[in-house]
Amino acid sequence: NLRVIMAIKNMTQTELAKASGVDQGEISRILKGKKPGIHLKTAQKIAHALGCCVEDIWPYEWWLGK
Repeated sequence: NLRVIMAIKNMTQTELAKASGVDQGEISRILKGKKPGIHLKTAQKIAHALGCCVEDIWPYEWWLGK
């Protein structure tokens, strides 16, 4: 879960935006669940900034819509 990993890393949305290059508004929409899907490249940028794998944040089943 993105919110949990951000808390573990003690990272705010603003810090994650700066570290990942993803717009803070986009991160906010993802966290609020207002974004039905996410591009893989965006997920990779976020995961890289958090020092983890995409699958750590969004499990394979999430991508399949299960």
